Amino acid sequence: KYQIIVEDARNNEPIDESKLGDYDTAVVKHDLPYYIAAELDPSNVSQTGEQGFVVGDKQKWGGYKNVHLNPGHQYKIRIRTLVVKDEEMKSFYLNSEQISRVLPSISLFI
Repeated sequence: KYQIIVEDARNNEPIDESKLGDYDTAVVKHDLPYYIAAELDPSNVSQTGEQGFVVGDKQKWGGYKNVHLNPGHQYKIRIRTLVVKDEEMKSFYLNSEQISRVLPSISLFI
């Protein structure tokens, strides 16, 4: 699965995966500068065509609220890839520069 992570651009701390969650849990409850905005199934992401995703469209994606972004605020957008290997969940992060190289079929719009 792919998770879209929205992060305050001023944050310099690593993401604490034990606290990473939806907007209400991560930002409101734990006062973290990042949250999961959406979860996308790889089978729904086109391998050949363009797949657009609007960050902050106020829709629910994979059980996560893709909350409206504040105009004028700067954000970092990451894709977290979740992989199960040997019955263990592993995660890998891509920043916006890596997304365009590794997953060229996905376009993120803010």
